Amino acid sequence: MNRFTSLLGILALLVFAGPVAAQEETPPAAEETPDTVAPETPDTVAPETPDDVAGETPDTAEVASTHDWEFALQPNDPSMTATATVLVTEGDPENTFVVEIAGLPPIDDLDTDTRDVNAYTVWIAPNKDQVQESTLAGALSVDPEGNATFEGTTELDTFGILILATENGAPTALSGLPVLTGIPAPEAGAADAVPEPEPGVEPEPGVEPEPGVEPEPDPGMEQPEPGVEPDPGLEPDDDPDLYPEPETPPQAETPQS
Repeated sequence: MNRFTSLLGILALLVFAGPVAAQEETPPAAEETPDTVAPETPDTVAPETPDDVAGETPDTAEVASTHDWEFALQPNDPSMTATATVLVTEGDPENTFVVEIAGLPPIDDLDTDTRDVNAYTVWIAPNKDQVQESTLAGALSVDPEGNATFEGTTELDTFGILILATENGAPTALSGLPVLTGIPAPEAGAADAVPEPEPGVEPEPGVEPEPGVEPEPDPGMEQPEPGVEPDPGLEPDDDPDLYPEPETPPQAETPQS
């Protein structure tokens, strides 16, 4: 009986042990895998590109002038409000000049009953004495405000500029109404330098004799005898007969009392 009871107990253990073993053999649930988070990639920031700054171009007035010399033109009636400056840049073999003009009246305003002009022309004058030999440099292009710029060249070292109102832009001879004129006077040339005498060569006039050399006596002058000194009161060429001593006037007698 006891033996039978033991068998029943073993069977009961086996029955209950099966589910327990089955539960123990069930693999544990897989651990939660954290969501894969992609590494944060920093936002790609394009390098700051400085704004394209256009190269600053200085104003024309601020640009250092490169011309060598200049002169002004004088206005003539009826264009007394006009002004002009000639800027000259020396070169080889030609000089370049720029004429800057302002305040020119409209060309039609210069017409008269006996004169019809249609263009402003630029002439190069050699000097004041050769104005009639002036040569045409070209015609001016004037804007509505009366401003104009003309550039030309010349082989002359010194020259003047004439602005004329002419019948057309290509006259064959100097003619028309003078509007602006200017002929600078040439600078007086420097005096020729006196060349210095060469070493050891004395210039001919006004030069003292060399030291140690006595000057030759003048044959026309009476020379004192050797060893005899002249009278200090007389010049060597004075003659006592020509210059007698003055007579002493007689003294007046004093009357006795």
